[in-house]
Amino acid sequence: MGGEAKGKRAAMATVADGRSAVTARVEVVSGRVGLAEVIDLAVAVERDRGGQPGELAARDAAIGARLRESGVDAEDRRALVAGWVAAVRER
Repeated sequence: MGGEAKGKRAAMATVADGRSAVTARVEVVSGRVGLAEVIDLAVAVERDRGGQPGELAARDAAIGARLRESGVDAEDRRALVAGWVAAVRER
């Protein structure tokens, strides 16, 4: 893709539920983020729209604590996003 750094590309996914649509753009570095993750992320973010901010913050804090306890590196954004997506997918 023109103008992007070598080894990087962007993945786009749009998810629509008949009422609204959300599009997510995720930078893919060396193929480490798959399209399924992009779609799951877009679905999770759309599902959270209109949610109670306090409830979402509490849920995300609990997810973050579980990720830290399981040894996920706080600097590894891909692992953090994948862990968050997996946790909200389980709900």
